[in-house]
This record gives sequence, C-alpha cells and structure tokens, in this order.
Amino acid sequence: MSTIDFLKNNVITTGRVLDPSIKQNKTNSTQKSEKPFSEYLNEELKKGDEIKFSAHAVKRMTERDIVLSNADLNSIKQAFSRAEEKGIRDSLFLLKDVALIVNVPNKTVITAVSGESLKENVFTNIDGAIIL
Repeated sequence: MSTIDFLKNNVITTGRVLDPSIKQNKTNSTQKSEKPFSEYLNEELKKGDEIKFSAHAVKRMTERDIVLSNADLNSIKQAFSRAEEKGIRDSLFLLKDVALIVNVPNKTVITAVSGESLKENVFTNIDGAIIL
C-alpha cells in the first residue's frame, strides 16, 4: 500500500493515524447545548454592562443608608461609559449627595460616602472624577 492510499483510508489527527473503521472512545468536551451560541454571546455581553458592588461598598451603603434608584443606576452606567472612553481607571463619581469610588475597567463600585461624611473628605488614588 502506498503512502497516498494509506492517507486516503485513514484519518490523521494530532500525529496519530486513526482507522475510521475502529470506534474511538472519546470524551467530547463540547456537548450539544440547548441554546444557540448567539444567546450565550449576548448574555456575556450583557454581563459586561452590569455594575458590580464590592462587599465593602455594600457594607458602607447599608451603614450609611444609601439607596440608589433605577435612574441613579442608569446614570452610574453612563458614567462608567464616559470614564472608559477617557481612559480613566479609578474614579470618583459624585451623584447628588453620594460619592462613589469606582474601578472603571471592572465596572465595580469600591466604596460609597454620603451626606455629612462628604465634607472635608479627601479622595486619593483616583485619576478622574465625574459629576452626575
């Protein structure tokens, strides 16, 4: 049998010659999914738009009775987009009487300060500020 005949009758994968007439015991890591790939892609893209709150930020918001409305969250989302466009990494977002320290690339609120606590407060390690 010539090399060409051999190659026509067998499948070559990862350096091994496999005879198609022999059943292979393969564990298929890509199982059929119930959803099309486009749905998974859209879900992942939406996750990129989500605002995350660190455990520290949630604790501070609870302690300081900071409640954000849907309109506030939309404003914060827009602020993240604006900060991202400007190349800001760590920012101060001022929203009414609330100051949020955020990490822009991770879309994460790191901490929150409100009301009287804002007066005479110094914010460090930021490279931008957005007033909403």
